[in-house]
Parts: sequence; C-alpha cells; structure tokens
Amino acid sequence: MRYLIALMLLFGTASVKADDQKEKQAAAQELSEVMGIQSLIDGVMDQTRSAMISSTSQLSDNLRVEFPNMTEQQAAKLDSIFSNYSSAILDSIDTREAARIYTSIVFNGLSTAEAEAAIDFYQSDDGQNTMKVVADAAAQMNDYMLTQIQAAQSTALPNFMNEVRAFKSEMLAQQ
Repeated sequence: MRYLIALMLLFGTASVKADDQKEKQAAAQELSEVMGIQSLIDGVMDQTRSAMISSTSQLSDNLRVEFPNMTEQQAAKLDSIFSNYSSAILDSIDTREAARIYTSIVFNGLSTAEAEAAIDFYQSDDGQNTMKVVADAAAQMNDYMLTQIQAAQSTALPNFMNEVRAFKSEMLAQQ
C-alpha cells in the first residue's frame, strides 16, 4: 500500500512539474516577444550585413587596384565571388535559433514569477522606455564595434595584401 501511495505522489508531482514547466516556458516565450528579441536580433543582422558589404567592398577595391586591367566580365565575376562569400557567412546565421537560445536562457534563469514580473515591467511605460534605450544603446555599441573593425581592416588590409603577394611569390618560386 505504501508503494502505491508513493507512486501516486510521484506521478502527481511529475504532472504538476510538467504543468509548471509549460507555464514557465510560455512566460519565457512571452517575455522574449514583449522585449522584441527577434526584432533586436534582426537589427543586429542588418548592421552586420552592411558591415560585411563594406568590408568585402574594400577587399574588392584592393583587388581592382592590384589588377587594373580587369575586364568588365572579370569584375562581375569578382563581385559574384564576394557576394557569394558574404551570403555564405550571413545565411548561416539562423536568427530564429538565436531567439530560441535567448528564450531558453531566460527559461533556465528565471522562475515563472520572475518572468511574469519582467513581462509586467516591460509592458509598462517605464519598461517600454527601458527597452527603447537598451535597444538604441545596443545598436550604437554594435555600430561602434563594426566601425572600429572596418577602420582597423582598412589600416591592416594593405599590409595583408603585401604579405599575400610575397607569399604568393615565394610559392611560385618554389614550383
């Protein structure tokens, strides 16, 4: 009889835990939606895409200088190579998976009550203002970092190209 009662308690507890987990998951998902996580991630991707285009344009421009007699057909091929390269990198990033990871971290890090309190806050006027300020700060920080990377790249690129040319010459001399 004791075993029967213990089993009933165990299964009853498991059922309550499953319901709690579903409620917690729903709260984590709602918090992600209220905070506009997918929109924030999409904004970062847009900034990253622009920076990638700028970076590959610098590389392409350097190659055009390196090969000034490039035909229009060769230039188009070069543009296609860089476009494919950028797409291969950017298309590999699944922004929905990034949002799912965020939601999972919220799910594991907050209780249902904490997630619901955060939802209430972010739905308030103060919370909406906080999200706007945080989103603006994140966008400006990302823009700063991408700008710094581009500036460093344009400084480092000529030396890089010289080193690649020297390496190429060494390799050709060995053949």
